[in-house]
Amino acid sequence: MRYERMSLLAILIYTVPAAVWDIRSRCVPLRYLLGGSLAAAAAVLMRIARGDLAWYAAVLSTMPGLMLLLISWGSDKKIGAADGILFFWAGPVLGLRSTCILLTLSLLLACLCSILLLVTRRGSLKTQIPFLPFAVGGSLLQFLATLSG
Repeated sequence: MRYERMSLLAILIYTVPAAVWDIRSRCVPLRYLLGGSLAAAAAVLMRIARGDLAWYAAVLSTMPGLMLLLISWGSDKKIGAADGILFFWAGPVLGLRSTCILLTLSLLLACLCSILLLVTRRGSLKTQIPFLPFAVGGSLLQFLATLSG
């Protein structure tokens, strides 16, 4: 539980600046994504070397991020590559279960926001909304849930 809480806090802290960039410019700088990817890779390699994480579990836990990247490339960038990259590296850091929970919470928050935009007529079915702020919200909710449990 302690590792899960700390990794969720790290993901939360990392995603806040990315979400700000996503809101302001719909773009997250590549150097920021690369830095986070290198830090996550180092953490995952250390866990594998210590025996805390099996290599196949690390590979399997990248699947939610890989799916987002494939959807991004196949949907003419309707989903940003930064979203896929974030979830790709969150997978081995958080584990498959926590990553799937984070993705589900993020999608639910984005869905609720989209419904609110449609109902208030501030948006349409074509309105684009940045996704990383919802990943921040999802990781915050997940982090708070680990504090209570």
